[in-house]
Amino acid sequence: MQPNLKKFRMTQFGKNKTKFRSFNAAWYKLYPWLEYSVIRDAAYCYSCRHFLPPVIRGEKAFITDGFKNWKKSLGKDGSLSTHNASAAHKEGMTNWCTYRSMTMTKCTQSVHSLLDSEHQKLVAENRTYIKTVSTVLRLTAVQLIAQRGHDESEKSQNQGNFLAILKLIAEHDTIVAKKLTGPKNARYTHHTIQNDLIAVMAELIQKEIASEIMEAGCFAIMVDETKDCAKKEQLSFVLRYVHRGTIKEEFIGFEQAEGLTANALTSKICEKLSSSGIDIQKCVGQCYDGASVMSGCVAGVQAKIRAVVSQAIYTHCYNHQLNLIVVDCVKNIPLVAEFFVILQQLYVFISGSAVHPVFLNMQSGNLKLELKRLSDTRWSCQHASCLAVLQCLPAVLSTLEQFSVVDNSSADRSMQATSLLQFINGKFAVQLVMFENLLQKVNIVSKQLQSSTCELSEAIDLVDCLKRDLRDARTNSETEGGIWSAIWESAEQIIATHDLSMEVPVRMRRQRTSGNRLLESAFVTSTTAGRRQVLQTKDDFRVHLFIPVLDRMLSELQRRFADETCSIYHGISALNPQSKQFLEEHRIAALATHYQASLQDLSAEIHTAKRLLERKSETTGVAVNTTLQLLMLLEPYRDALYELHRLLVIACTLPATSAGCERSFSTMKLIKNYLRNRMEDDRLCNLGIIALNAERAMGLDLDIVVDKFAQIHNNRRIALV
Repeated sequence: MQPNLKKFRMTQFGKNKTKFRSFNAAWYKLYPWLEYSVIRDAAYCYSCRHFLPPVIRGEKAFITDGFKNWKKSLGKDGSLSTHNASAAHKEGMTNWCTYRSMTMTKCTQSVHSLLDSEHQKLVAENRTYIKTVSTVLRLTAVQLIAQRGHDESEKSQNQGNFLAILKLIAEHDTIVAKKLTGPKNARYTHHTIQNDLIAVMAELIQKEIASEIMEAGCFAIMVDETKDCAKKEQLSFVLRYVHRGTIKEEFIGFEQAEGLTANALTSKICEKLSSSGIDIQKCVGQCYDGASVMSGCVAGVQAKIRAVVSQAIYTHCYNHQLNLIVVDCVKNIPLVAEFFVILQQLYVFISGSAVHPVFLNMQSGNLKLELKRLSDTRWSCQHASCLAVLQCLPAVLSTLEQFSVVDNSSADRSMQATSLLQFINGKFAVQLVMFENLLQKVNIVSKQLQSSTCELSEAIDLVDCLKRDLRDARTNSETEGGIWSAIWESAEQIIATHDLSMEVPVRMRRQRTSGNRLLESAFVTSTTAGRRQVLQTKDDFRVHLFIPVLDRMLSELQRRFADETCSIYHGISALNPQSKQFLEEHRIAALATHYQASLQDLSAEIHTAKRLLERKSETTGVAVNTTLQLLMLLEPYRDALYELHRLLVIACTLPATSAGCERSFSTMKLIKNYLRNRMEDDRLCNLGIIALNAERAMGLDLDIVVDKFAQIHNNRRIALV
């Protein structure tokens, strides 16, 4: 701001305006950019708009006294030339040039705008740092490794994976390095910050899944329960739906079960769906295991869910049912039960610390095989155990023979080895080959059912194929070239190779005698009731072992997968192009009625769809083999074929198994292990969502993550907006 010229006190010139004009004229002639006036003994530069420093004030000729010796103003020793070379003049020129450059280039901004630009720069650095922290958390969650260390202090040798990765990034990123070495309350590495960022990412994934379900129009829910390493009952929630031509099974979280009653579990399911932003009224199916609290038709969870959503039909997990068939077969036939007890005892003995190295050395080749533990809950363990013993039988026999000698082992170990050697005979070999063959058929079906894209109609067909295979095996058991002949030939070869005996160890029993008063009773028989049949020949094993096992498995398959179980399943099968009843109206009627479809419209749409399929097959030659392929073929005509299209979507949505929940349990055991058994339930749930939806997690926009985090914590130590 320029000073008021009227208030200038001109000490040298007074009111002589002529001298003042001549002074200014000479001054402008030499320095047109500069003008001096005396303002109360202070010099002011109109071009620079500032008061000159005291050094210039000392030059009285240019400040207070005035200059009049114009003849000596120029030249080598002139006053103006001397002033031009002075430090005061150069300082003033420097200030003026700086001011001019600011005025001509960027200094159109105010002080507030300059401060705002610095704020934006700081915010950009902070956001970059928070995105780096989020990236590290996402990486460790997807890779299922621990974030935190036992001791995260500065002196710790191992601060954990999270801090170790951040410090590695800091070696190549100055922003991260500056933040990590800054104030402790602004580093944002505390576990509460980690929980908040993980929760934000999990919430974004849940919202993405909810939006896809809203677009799909319907979904099915799968729930299962297990204990974590902290002995807490954890519920796993998986949703199945069809989105843009793809069947998806998405995990939406773990929840601790506060109670295991049907009412408590039902309320927990409803709360979880509501908190995830999913309308339970869009549920068309539910799939659980066979526990009575879940499958009860009167007071079970499935019945209570159907009271809320009547269209949500219940499916007993097909994999659980197949496993129950095998377990039931094992437990109810004495010969079979003894065989699997021997398998388990072999695993226990071979796994001993002294025996296991010898067992591995007995195997030839670089690939060393291990025996498998039996379990009632693992679906394929029975077949895996039989296959492992069959492949390692020479090594098993050699190991048992070596440890059966007392000199080579302790007395207890020698007794165990000797006992097991007696039971590994010809009968054991026949059972081993037989169960490896039969359980392989069951295991193939079980693995196909575990696929997340397996349709319910395909599951029904797979079980029907298994029934036919077992019936054929029983029917052709007496004929040469049948499955029993192949089993017997393989068993004979093993018996001859290893010189196994068909004799069974005989246990001496006390002979029972009847009382004198019962000698003439009609109930006294000459033979002992329930005495076990001695198996020696091929026909003995077929009649007393092979046929009973097949009959038991077939009866359980028929009971658990009966055609009369649900007429709705007939409609689902009729929507499968591979079915013999494909698109038969009377088959689809029950399904259409259950889901409130118009039968009149559906009849016309089925007729149109058949003609459309014939035309497509003739023109393009494309074969339609699955319900999903049929759905995609009719997708462009969904408005015209509305009812049929909706039923196809439902048929693809209905689950056959709850294998997705079982897979989530495997992930949970990696996230919450015995070293991290104090992990909170919210952190476990959010880490599980990120790990089991890895593709979605890696595709998250981290800018949105930072924005969400800033909304939650708008008063944090570092500014993010």
